[in-house]
Amino acid sequence: MSLGVAGGCQDLVRIAVHRRERFDAGPVRDTRSLRFWGPRQLETDPTVTRPRVTEEEELVMNHHRHLGLAAGPCIVVIACVLLVAGCQDGSGPGLVTSPEGKPAYDGAKPPPPPPADPAIAFYVRPAHPPYYLKVMDADGSNVATIYTSTSLMLGWPSWSPDGHSIAFMDGSPSPDLWRIDVSVVNGAPVGSNATRLLDRTTSIWHPAWSPLGDQIAFVDLQQRTIEVIPAAGGVPSVLYTSPVAFGLGLAWSPDASKIAFVESPSASEISLHVLDINDRTVTTVLGSEWGQQLGGGGPTVPDWARTQDMLAFQGPQGMIYTMQLPSGTPTLVAEGNWPTWSPDDREILFTSPRGSFTKVNLATGLITRLGSGMWPDWRRF
Repeated sequence: MSLGVAGGCQDLVRIAVHRRERFDAGPVRDTRSLRFWGPRQLETDPTVTRPRVTEEEELVMNHHRHLGLAAGPCIVVIACVLLVAGCQDGSGPGLVTSPEGKPAYDGAKPPPPPPADPAIAFYVRPAHPPYYLKVMDADGSNVATIYTSTSLMLGWPSWSPDGHSIAFMDGSPSPDLWRIDVSVVNGAPVGSNATRLLDRTTSIWHPAWSPLGDQIAFVDLQQRTIEVIPAAGGVPSVLYTSPVAFGLGLAWSPDASKIAFVESPSASEISLHVLDINDRTVTTVLGSEWGQQLGGGGPTVPDWARTQDMLAFQGPQGMIYTMQLPSGTPTLVAEGNWPTWSPDDREILFTSPRGSFTKVNLATGLITRLGSGMWPDWRRF
């Protein structure tokens, strides 16, 4: 390389370092934009602030444009000079190692994504089939399809307590009871071994996996029964037969001794009850008059808190409530549908009226958006 080219590279190295320092110190309104920052985004993204070129820099760069300085050799020289300088004094972008001596994140590239940890199962229904059963991490990342169907009856997922399987319903015109295994392969969630556990001509709804992991509860809408079946499949047994029609939803208590359910003899008469598994007694915890006082409808799609005797449910006008058991006063939480508790009971995830998943912290009121879908179920552990 000629001395002119070498001298030009030295000037540009000085400018590059100077501009890097000024850029690092400059205002950036959204640091997330830096992760995929590039020339095109720099020109079009208003969230990235571009440092201005000083007169000295402009003179030097114009001087080397007239010299016909080639960009390729200068880039190589700049990279080499900065790398050598960093290795010599420890201030440059030299290779950073972990205490074990392995390469670690050096601040110049985006960190690798977190490993998939499926925590929330949900259903997605586009305008036309196919329809999807999906999972995602608790923060909304690593969304993956684990099952696909052409049936509109696909849905109502329920995690096994070990987080390795999901029970759900699928099939037309009357949905059947299914289960599918969920694992992480090469960093991504996958579904496997989809198995039909029960096939009937009547409609099987609201599968709910017991916290003990040994059985799955469900509702037979036509026979008006709440039943349980071994988690691996087998002969179901009836726990309760209702004199009236069921509403939406089943939910196990944390110790698997009780099941919350909804009865709905009419659209204006919807009540919430708790079934004791041991003695088969039924207790009404919220009568239909509560919903009637609020303009119609009533409690539906209950979910039992993971560590305490408290229910979350959907009330009239599409509002989410919580209620302490055995029979407390409903507390309004937010507007939405299909609530599900976090494992520590600090948050509730639900579907907003616009169809997006919303997570609310019950102590702080902090709202987090995670994506979109229906019938979410947050695994217990």
